[in-house]
Amino acid sequence: MINSGLEKTLLLVYFVPVLLTGLIGNAWVILSVIRVYKTSSPTTSEAFKHMSLYILFLSCADLCVSINIAMAIRYSFTRHGPEAKHVNSKKAS
Repeated sequence: MINSGLEKTLLLVYFVPVLLTGLIGNAWVILSVIRVYKTSSPTTSEAFKHMSLYILFLSCADLCVSINIAMAIRYSFTRHGPEAKHVNSKKAS
């Protein structure tokens, strides 16, 4: 668990911009690729369509990694994962 105020500040200063950039940037790429893919003409090459799908899937995977950054920040501050409430409620009863 992070105890120092300086450590918490440095963690937030570093990871929050990375998280926001990852979430916003990947969401933008996903929406853009979907829009381009839907509005492509019949003459659009198959290679372009395959490349668009590759970029879409790559952006989705990167979005999943960005979401994990939020969970890592929460864990660094509390040392509890998302299941902590369920585990503690079972121990109390």
